[in-house]
Amino acid sequence: MARLRNVLPTDLRPAFRGVVRGALTVVAVSLLAAASADAQAQSQQPGRPQPPPAPTTAAQPAASGGAAQPQAPAPSKPQPAGATKPLARKSAPPQTSKSWKGRGFAVVAAGAQVATQGYTSTSVFTVHAEDATLTADASIGIGPAFAARAGMRVWKNLALGGGVSVVSASQSLDVTGRLPHPFQFNQPRDVEGTADGLERVETLAALEVSWLVAVSRRVDMLVFGGPAYLHVRQDMATRIQFTEAYPYDTATYTGIETVSMSGGGVGVTGGVDVAYLLSKHLGIGGELRYSYASTTLTPSKEPSTVPLGGLQVAVAARILF
Repeated sequence: MARLRNVLPTDLRPAFRGVVRGALTVVAVSLLAAASADAQAQSQQPGRPQPPPAPTTAAQPAASGGAAQPQAPAPSKPQPAGATKPLARKSAPPQTSKSWKGRGFAVVAAGAQVATQGYTSTSVFTVHAEDATLTADASIGIGPAFAARAGMRVWKNLALGGGVSVVSASQSLDVTGRLPHPFQFNQPRDVEGTADGLERVETLAALEVSWLVAVSRRVDMLVFGGPAYLHVRQDMATRIQFTEAYPYDTATYTGIETVSMSGGGVGVTGGVDVAYLLSKHLGIGGELRYSYASTTLTPSKEPSTVPLGGLQVAVAARILF
């Protein structure tokens, strides 16, 4: 370079020095740019986190001319290897059933026995030295009923327990009879009438199996059934009261005489108890129960089969514990 500079004319030497300095500057800038590009390529290898980009202004002046240049959007931060996007949580479905976790229950109910099967009784008594007969067709009215049930859970939603109920009702009788003639043998006189207000009290004691069913989030149903013993104490007709007058060809019915009879029999019972849960341990609702048994009662010489039980409807309160 020194020899080349010595052969140049004196007036061209400053220009030569400027060209050499410019060339050296361009080489230095190129080397720095290459080193910066290599470092950036190494930092963007997969699996390596990227440093946050340096803050930039909306527009920077260009190296020449001062015109604003648009800035490219900053690259998004890469996700670590193996990372997955979390799944959106789904809302839980409404509760439609549940498993019984309590130890037992108790139910008290008050309502009415609305359907009871009637019966027919026959009685034989003596009038004018001959046998007179009485036939009474009994119908049972609607009467108040009070009941209680309880049970202990033994497996899943299955409970074992028992129940009792008491029903008080009145009876109505359609009475027909045949009365002997006071002067003529084998010439009976027919009479008929009605009798109301005869008492009847029926009690039930049952061993019951209950199964709890969750109808909805706040409504539970107990389905129950089992063997039952039913006992009845009731009035039964034994004799016709009548009047007669000469020539005694007819008689007039005036009433009946009754006797209190009692008896019982083994039968079955079953029903459902539905409750709306006011809290975890208390519910209110209704109970539907049907029971059946029969007994034989003998008000005079002839035995009579008397059905027991019937359909009960009641409002009930349930306690869960």
